[in-house]
Amino acid sequence: MFFPANCGEAAWSKTRQKTVRRCDWNTMTHMNFLHHHGFGRTTSRQLPGVVFGLAFVAMIGGCMASASASDHYSFATWKNGWRKNQDDSSPDVFQIQTDRFEFALDVEQMSQPRLGPSTPMPGYQAALETECTDWAAIPAASLTLQMVVDGRSYTAKRCAAGTRGDLKRLADVRLWESGRFVQHFDFLGLEILDASGRRLDVESRLDIVAWPDRLVFTLIAEGLPSEKTVDMSLHLRSAMGEWSAAESFEVKAEEDGEQRVRMVCHFDKEHASTAEVDIAVMAHDGQQQVARPDDDYACHAVKFGRLRRPFQTGYQPNRGFDEFEISVTPRSKTDSIAAVDDTVPFMLHLSSPANITGIAPVLCDSRGRPTGIPVQLSKNWHYEPKGSYAIVFAMLPRQTATYRLRLAYGFYGALPSASHAQLSLVGYGGHGRWDQFAIGCWGETICFDSDRSLVDCAITDIRMLMARDGIDGRKWSWTEAGWGGDWLDIRNVTGQKFHPRGVKTAYLSHGPCMPRMLQTGFYGTDQQVSFSADVQVARADDYARTFQTLRYQFHQEVSADDVSFFSLGRTHHYATPFVDVGQRSGLIRQIPVDAGRAKGDRIIDSFQWNGEAPHWVALTGAYSVAAKTKPNGYRALIVHRYRANLGGKVYQRPTLDVRVHQSDPANVDLRLVPPAPVSGFRSGDQVELMVELITLPRNAEDYYGPNEVFREHLHVHPSSWETTLREATNHEVATDVSGGQLLQAYPVVIRASDSTVRWRHQDGVGPIPVRIEGLSTIKDFSLHQIVDGSKVPFELSSQGVDQWQVDRDPTTGTFALTFNLPSDEPSRQWVFETTAGDH
Repeated sequence: MFFPANCGEAAWSKTRQKTVRRCDWNTMTHMNFLHHHGFGRTTSRQLPGVVFGLAFVAMIGGCMASASASDHYSFATWKNGWRKNQDDSSPDVFQIQTDRFEFALDVEQMSQPRLGPSTPMPGYQAALETECTDWAAIPAASLTLQMVVDGRSYTAKRCAAGTRGDLKRLADVRLWESGRFVQHFDFLGLEILDASGRRLDVESRLDIVAWPDRLVFTLIAEGLPSEKTVDMSLHLRSAMGEWSAAESFEVKAEEDGEQRVRMVCHFDKEHASTAEVDIAVMAHDGQQQVARPDDDYACHAVKFGRLRRPFQTGYQPNRGFDEFEISVTPRSKTDSIAAVDDTVPFMLHLSSPANITGIAPVLCDSRGRPTGIPVQLSKNWHYEPKGSYAIVFAMLPRQTATYRLRLAYGFYGALPSASHAQLSLVGYGGHGRWDQFAIGCWGETICFDSDRSLVDCAITDIRMLMARDGIDGRKWSWTEAGWGGDWLDIRNVTGQKFHPRGVKTAYLSHGPCMPRMLQTGFYGTDQQVSFSADVQVARADDYARTFQTLRYQFHQEVSADDVSFFSLGRTHHYATPFVDVGQRSGLIRQIPVDAGRAKGDRIIDSFQWNGEAPHWVALTGAYSVAAKTKPNGYRALIVHRYRANLGGKVYQRPTLDVRVHQSDPANVDLRLVPPAPVSGFRSGDQVELMVELITLPRNAEDYYGPNEVFREHLHVHPSSWETTLREATNHEVATDVSGGQLLQAYPVVIRASDSTVRWRHQDGVGPIPVRIEGLSTIKDFSLHQIVDGSKVPFELSSQGVDQWQVDRDPTTGTFALTFNLPSDEPSRQWVFETTAGDH
């Protein structure tokens, strides 16, 4: 029951082939694992279901998302940006914002942080859209990081990042985990001085972990003077409270390990200790653990190593999933603790996942139904001392319940899963925020250098789905489709690029049907332009699709010279035979890219489409010329929506500029640029565009996926602009909606207003992502097709849990369900029904 090889394939084959006291983290009563597997009490927040105990015996239990479990959040950002121009002298301020507090730290003045209460927002997304408090407006605090050696006192004033002035100085601050709940960074190379300015010669760093309701500071030192007594201490004084911690060490000559002292700062007046709740976790292979306090993260934690799996792992189809049963049992017999501290911080650390490159976590109830309770997924496969690992964080409701945490890899049901994770660059370089999307687990689909810590553009690796190098080529492995792209590319009067500042990232969903990431921030040292980005990747069995909705608002006058609103390119080892340009009506121009052109030559100069959207451009037939190439294909860009209000005039058709990136091999950069008449931007100008990026194989032999309709198309149209036209014009799919409001035709988004929602798919290519939101309940629902006038149930999976995704909006208390539905028939009618009532 834990490893359905092809969940849901039968269905598809039918239709188509605030505080002041310190917590003692060292106290915890020994727990018997069996204690966690009895009958739990029923609460109003629970659904009846099946709980699996030690022998996987069915019991009654289950739980759906509570409001409190979804409302906690945290963000981490560099207030003035990670990447800066040389003449930008603004301080390097690291800032954390949660629903309880805001914390800011200047890397040059680490003894003078700022800490104060935050203004809670009605939810995670609302908080994203609210700029962090200006760091100077946060109440001042003092942080003492001290070491005493032989009676001589040394204190840390700054870290290595605060002593450097070069472009990569912030690489000395490493991002380990950062997402919806947990922010984990360490600040390397503390400069520890005595009163006379003499430096203590030790390797030291400050590790900071933040949850929505707590901060953990750990001072770590290595190479302390031997045969000495060393005292290490931390002290924080702030408007929100005062905390301290100290340790004394007798350092022996033979010792060369790390010494550390840790301080936990709670911001709940009556926070519950870890001893007041028991959590037991059992993996699908029978391994079982009792969650214990993790000092570094100040949470309940379990750590699993290599699991025994009955499905193929590594670069294989990976049709199974890992599953962990999580049993939560509060020890309190009253609800008093839940009233002040309604969640339990929890961490599951998994070494050696089935395949690290694609993991979609889903927190289900005891029956295996997704709950909508959000989790955070953070990964690393670059840091050799730790190997590949994934960490799932959650803030579980503090109530008796049993959950199933599922980690999908290659497939989740009949289709490949789609996932998004924060990927740590520790061990690779840069050390800033990096966001990685994947369809399946056979390599990345698209990546975003959110902090620009490695490169100066937003979009980096772009890859194909289910592609190989010819009929005998290797399957289930890494591919490529050309590198790079960017969102707004804009420069100041001296030609220097405006880099993002104050970037906040919200991880709305990690998958498995349609993961979603939101970002906000500013461009320019004076925040000349604000931006927001909404990125989604849909699961598919034909080719990869990434949807990006970008919004820019100008707050000052800025030149429009050499500006692009979106771009693809910067690929050095690709040859681009053609640039094909079209719109809804078909191909407009096919332009060969001749070798010998000089870098910067314009292939297309300010071409404004004049027909109906969608507008599109394809690098048809492009191929890699790298010496050691991976299976490769080409990219195409579809502009579904475009609206620019510039200088009081509204433009609804984009303008394209294509330039030579390099001459040998001949390849190009695609750029969506301001309309030709626009020479500058004024305060109040706005631009919004929604683009779809697809990656395509050149021929049928290179595609090994199961979608026979797509394979047949490739046989008839190899390396053809027809493939891009097919995608662009067959996706205005949702019509005749009743019982709800159609918010977006593709991907389909419907806001339900009734318990029965009906719609029709007129067209469609590949699996169609459909999101139905505004649901007051997901306790019971059904999906039907209308066949010959009759309702026929559509089986979402053999277990009733696959091929759908649950998200919850804490602002409204409503749910959204996401499905990926087949599109092989010219017209399909669908009926979605829910049973009204509370959970």
